Amino acid sequence: MSSEVKQPLSEPSPGAARLRPARWQGWLIIGLLAGGMALAYLVFPRSAEDRQQLLSLLGTNNKGDLVLPPRQLQDIAITRAAGEIWLFAEQKPRWRLLLPVAGDCSGDCRQLLYLARQVHRRLAEKAPRVERLLLNTGPPFSGAFAGVLQQEYPGIKPLAADQAALNRLLQGAEAASGTRLYIVDPAGFVMMSYGLEHPGGDILKDLKRLLKFSKESQ
Repeated sequence: MSSEVKQPLSEPSPGAARLRPARWQGWLIIGLLAGGMALAYLVFPRSAEDRQQLLSLLGTNNKGDLVLPPRQLQDIAITRAAGEIWLFAEQKPRWRLLLPVAGDCSGDCRQLLYLARQVHRRLAEKAPRVERLLLNTGPPFSGAFAGVLQQEYPGIKPLAADQAALNRLLQGAEAASGTRLYIVDPAGFVMMSYGLEHPGGDILKDLKRLLKFSKESQ
């Protein structure tokens, strides 16, 4: 009766033993990245309402007044100072500080104009990601005020729109010209507003948080 000679089981080499945990760690990292991307897809706001709901959930420390629902700026006709049509869809994606005015800016309006400039400056290296818009719904600016804008407020973009159209757009969102400063997101939604009761530090804090959690394409 022949006896079988059993071959001893081969032991894994030390190198192979070291590869197993490294391989599992690699798959674990890939899984975490894929899960993070899937979660980001699920929570990314696909509409104005979704955007505002997400902002309300994550932004409980916001200092400004939320505009509910957000209003789409490109729903109204806007022109440049010289009369050419200004289409939002043709502009670079930027966050924007929007100040509606009715003719020359004075009093509270001038203070908000100054506030917007100072907030923009204090963004430092983030300043190029933000643009200031001065939306005139009244008579054309006087030569004196146009000179003030050129000398004291370089970089601001003067535009024009119809007051009634702006009122319809911002109905219920404190639409009086020269009394509110608005934040507009890169997609064109007016989403937050401020008055003189809000110090510049509050506007700066909100804007920095929005810039932190967004990335605009060039």
